[in-house]
This record gives sequence, C-alpha cells and structure tokens, in this order.
Amino acid sequence: MIIASLSSSGTNATSPVDQIQLLILLLIVTLIVALLSRRLRVPYTLLLVIVGFVVGLMPFLPHEHIDPNLV
Repeated sequence: MIIASLSSSGTNATSPVDQIQLLILLLIVTLIVALLSRRLRVPYTLLLVIVGFVVGLMPFLPHEHIDPNLV
C-alpha cells in the first residue's frame, strides 16, 4: 500500500496520513540498511549515504517532501 502510493506518479503526499506513511517507510529502510551494515561490517552511515544517493536517482519515484512540522 505504501510502496504503491509512492510509485504512482503525479501525486503529492499532502495529507498527514500520507506523510506519516512515508516517514514509517523511511524508518524501515533505515533499519534494513543498519542491519545490512552489521553483516557487511561497514559503517552504517556510509551505507545510508549510498542508499540515499541511489534512491535519489530513481526516476520513477516522485519527489516527496516531509512537512517540517511533522518532524
């Protein structure tokens, strides 16, 4: 449900529920990267930067913005 809403182009996450779903998805990705960094024995910050760069380059994902008041 969350991934499907992110992959649909042309929609912006304007409602608080959509923003919370995006925040939860980002936290899950962060957790997976942290667990993977333990197995690979590399600093997790390095892996987070690499994953963030790769996700930022994906053309099929819309440009989402989290409301600063939510965080």
